[in-house]
Amino acid sequence: DLSCNNYCCNPDDDEFGNWCFVKDEKCEDAPWGYCQPANGPSEHGSCTDVEGWSDVEGDTCWSYEEGGWCNSDGTPGAKWDRSWGNFLDYFSDGHTAISACCTCGGGIKNEALAAKACSDIAGWRDPDGDG
Repeated sequence: DLSCNNYCCNPDDDEFGNWCFVKDEKCEDAPWGYCQPANGPSEHGSCTDVEGWSDVEGDTCWSYEEGGWCNSDGTPGAKWDRSWGNFLDYFSDGHTAISACCTCGGGIKNEALAAKACSDIAGWRDPDGDG
């Protein structure tokens, strides 16, 4: 069943990510469009954040990524304030950001997707100079 009526999802493993049906087809020129879940994207190439995870204060993996709170090797990021303690202080539902979030080195790795993942061409620019 390919049903994404009221939320952003990827039931058909679309290579470009999550999608949903739109309220106003005139806006999108189509009955559907790509989207990001309310708590931000959970898919990162061959890795997916642990679904629904948030720390004891309610911060999600998206918060950790956008906030610059962690590095992909599991260490605190440049914007992690040392006065907050360490990641273990925010343990919730069997995880810390280090085990739940791809951006922090955790998440669920998918070797099959990793084999098909594409990578950017170093130094590529479009005619306007965007990379």
